[in-house]
Amino acid sequence: MEVRTPWVVDATGRAALIARKKKMLRPLQEHPTAAIWARFTGVKDLDGPEVTGRDLSDPFVRSVIASRRLATNHFTGYGYWIWFIPLKSGHTSVGLVWDKRMVDPPGSSPEERLVRFLNENSLTRELMERAEIEPGDARMYASLPYLVDRVAGRGWSLAGDAAGFLDPFYSPGLDQMAFSASWSVEMIRRGLLRPEPAAFQAQIDDHNRRYRSYMRCLFESLYLDKYALMGDYDTMTTSMLIDTALYYLFVAIPVYRWSATRVLVPPFYQDYAEVGNRLISFYRRRLVSIAKRKKALGIYGNHNAGKRPRFVGFSLRSGVYVMLAHGLLRWLNAEAANAMSYLVVPKPMAARMPIPPAPLRRESDAGVLGLRFD
Repeated sequence: MEVRTPWVVDATGRAALIARKKKMLRPLQEHPTAAIWARFTGVKDLDGPEVTGRDLSDPFVRSVIASRRLATNHFTGYGYWIWFIPLKSGHTSVGLVWDKRMVDPPGSSPEERLVRFLNENSLTRELMERAEIEPGDARMYASLPYLVDRVAGRGWSLAGDAAGFLDPFYSPGLDQMAFSASWSVEMIRRGLLRPEPAAFQAQIDDHNRRYRSYMRCLFESLYLDKYALMGDYDTMTTSMLIDTALYYLFVAIPVYRWSATRVLVPPFYQDYAEVGNRLISFYRRRLVSIAKRKKALGIYGNHNAGKRPRFVGFSLRSGVYVMLAHGLLRWLNAEAANAMSYLVVPKPMAARMPIPPAPLRRESDAGVLGLRFD
């Protein structure tokens, strides 16, 4: 059966039918991440007495103002992060995302790799003590991120993951879905006005250029090499505070408080976006550099024990500026401690934070096949 239509919107997700057919899909080699996930039964309740204890005066209990069980919970470590998402069915979705340059989950199958990795983390091991995986439910993507050369053309447009995918951390795919779907509607609207062909093609070309800028700059500012700092309280908390504050300032507030039409202006979409990207990427590079130096000195995660990130809260008003100030202050403290380490080399930690198994290097890289690098 043949169907004719003036417009086709590709919302096929990672199948990306149009992008693959037109050979426009490009794996993001600079960000070699992978993911495994599955549904489990019997995962311990994060709000239950088994985890929190029965002492209501305990700071661990008193500091929580909302149910952990009703939230997405992240456990982060060097080169990886793990999600716990409670589902309506009673299952808990548990997933692992890792940077293949830093971590290599052991095992011969996705299910074995996920379960073994969860058991190597003391926190997730406790939560999964009596958990059972749903038979045959484990899924894996060996390569997560990709970009596309174009997201629109005469008579077609891409929406959601069909228009590219970066990383599930921070859930940027939901925003990308809103931006790309809104632009698909806008392109159809403009096309139905029967514009002059050359002028309309110029608009499409301009949109493709700007959308590429949005995706590329978002990756460089938020995700490039970011997994190197995920296991260190100082650098990870700083990054979370500043990243979240900037998201509210440049994405959420413009759409929800200024004008709904701002959904057609993703981050880094406007002219001179590269300037903003360089400024935001600067603190990301600095935090990654500090984390790597801490790891080399043997003090990676030296402030992890007993610490809890204090977020001001997700606000569309003045609270976001307080969050940004907290993040900038933490960054300043991290830079000061890093500078001091050049003057007085700190003593390595007696009990270092566990680092997951690293991937094997190629013989040409390591010199000896089978050599592991921490």
